[in-house]
Amino acid sequence: MSTPPNSGSDWAQAAFPLAGPFDTDHLIAACDAIAELVRYVAHATYPVRDGLRYAPDAYAVLGRLSHAVHSLHQVCEQIGHRLDGMATDPTLRVDQMGRPAEPAALARWAADLLTSAGTSCWQMATCLDAAQSATGRLYHHLPPDDAAGGEQP
Repeated sequence: MSTPPNSGSDWAQAAFPLAGPFDTDHLIAACDAIAELVRYVAHATYPVRDGLRYAPDAYAVLGRLSHAVHSLHQVCEQIGHRLDGMATDPTLRVDQMGRPAEPAALARWAADLLTSAGTSCWQMATCLDAAQSATGRLYHHLPPDDAAGGEQP
């Protein structure tokens, strides 16, 4: 059985330090890591798995998910602002795939969609916060011989 890292944030900060580098390759690698980590969480929370054995576990998981979704709100806003700025770049072009479009209009449309995605992230984070608050009141009264050691606050 593998040992989990001391902290997921320690691992992430070692792999993707906040001081950079911030090039496209590192950004894409970070997005790949996010996708795989969310996939892991989806597998770990499947009903027949032990990822959420007790209600306090849900509290801890929901808090971290909320933090991540709040950050996704910021990411959507920032990418949207960047695309909006690219709309005025005279070197921006559109490929021949799909319907004909003006580069500036397409970039601004993508920016608008990211604004909507950011709003959805904010709403999702609000729901996660409320769910975390609710689960914070839950605990299990377990028999003393349970491997978890009795009450789980």
